[in-house]
Amino acid sequence: MPDAPVPGRILFAGTIYPRKGIEVLIDAAARLRDQGVPFQVHITGIVSDKEYHAGLHAQVATLGLQEQVVFRGFLSEADLAREFGEAWLVTLPSYAETSPMTVQQAMAAGKPVVGTKVGGVPYLVQDGVHGRLVDAGDAAGLADALREVLTDPGRRAAMGASAKEAATRRFGAREVGDRTVAIYEKLLKGGTRR
Repeated sequence: MPDAPVPGRILFAGTIYPRKGIEVLIDAAARLRDQGVPFQVHITGIVSDKEYHAGLHAQVATLGLQEQVVFRGFLSEADLAREFGEAWLVTLPSYAETSPMTVQQAMAAGKPVVGTKVGGVPYLVQDGVHGRLVDAGDAAGLADALREVLTDPGRRAAMGASAKEAATRRFGAREVGDRTVAIYEKLLKGGTRR
């Protein structure tokens, strides 16, 4: 049985280093708190830049966000699955990405994604359908998108359902297998041309 979502829970899951834009998420969290939006951000992942990680902790302390921003560290697969289950939404405020597994996991779990318009993220997340997309580095835009998803239960549920349907259609084992077979068949019919 999946874990029940915790009201206002926002999940960031990924490697802790500058490319992920976590400092922008913390700035957005301060804006949400100042606007009176109830929430709590859980940040989980392996730390690959200790100086950056220390700076994030200092930023949280300076902004007085110790109650709103929780660093969970690196989690086991079971604990990470629980975090996805308990989240109302998943966020990825990155400056650069390819095709992030976190987004695919969030969508498969039926969670809206609030991310940035970088790399392959717009291919995975249709803005306004599966979640919201903002410009990288835009703390105000990120706060607005997070607030929109957090405070509109109907929209949040619809985005989560659309995300899950899209993930099943794109990333399900049968669908991936069928597409792989189709590619091989096409290559075999075309022969080897050099």
